[in-house]
Amino acid sequence: MRTHLNKLHPQAVGKPKESDGVKKFFPTTSLTTNKPLSPASSASVTDRIVDWVTADLRPISIVCDDGFLSLMSHVCPGYSVPSATHITSKIRERHSAGRKELAAILDSVQFCSLTTDAWSSRATQAYNTVTCHFVDSNWDLVSCVLETSQFPGSHTGAHIAEKVSECLSSLPLPSSKVVAIVHDEAANAVLAGSNLELEFGWESVLCSAHLLQTAIRHAVQNSAEWYFWQRIPF
Repeated sequence: MRTHLNKLHPQAVGKPKESDGVKKFFPTTSLTTNKPLSPASSASVTDRIVDWVTADLRPISIVCDDGFLSLMSHVCPGYSVPSATHITSKIRERHSAGRKELAAILDSVQFCSLTTDAWSSRATQAYNTVTCHFVDSNWDLVSCVLETSQFPGSHTGAHIAEKVSECLSSLPLPSSKVVAIVHDEAANAVLAGSNLELEFGWESVLCSAHLLQTAIRHAVQNSAEWYFWQRIPF
């Protein structure tokens, strides 16, 4: 709510005054001197912040929070905290570098299977994720996320299959290397698997973990119903 008001209704929030206790709550004492960091040291700190934001899925706007700025001024007063825009650009650079590394890995893959799943975030935004699984030259099972992208529109089987095809076309992973597509038992996912099987010859496979979960859920429900009817006198 605070972020929404700051961005869209700044006049309603206003800037905090010293009398509001902001300076009192965030002391300005530091652990080190105020000597500015060298460019190399500053870049290293920025990289650690990017590591933290991406590894722990923190909102990028956190670098603008008063508490974070107070923390950084305390532990590293000579460091100038970059803007959220700069952190975003660094994350995009990481993404581009990661895509190149992924392309090099996929280029050495002989055969693999894919999984696909559509899901919604807490903000009810729809996404689709495609993952790749294969055994490398050391006989280790390797799994990697090929793509997580927004999934607007209806979640039809044809649309899901289209998203998987688009994902492959953006990577050096020919469809001939894929032997199977794994999905859950939802009707649209089953249809997507069938479409990809017809188009590329992949094996459409139901997720065993999802099937096991479904079987257990039905067993528990049936057991509860059986127990309920056994306790009712006729």
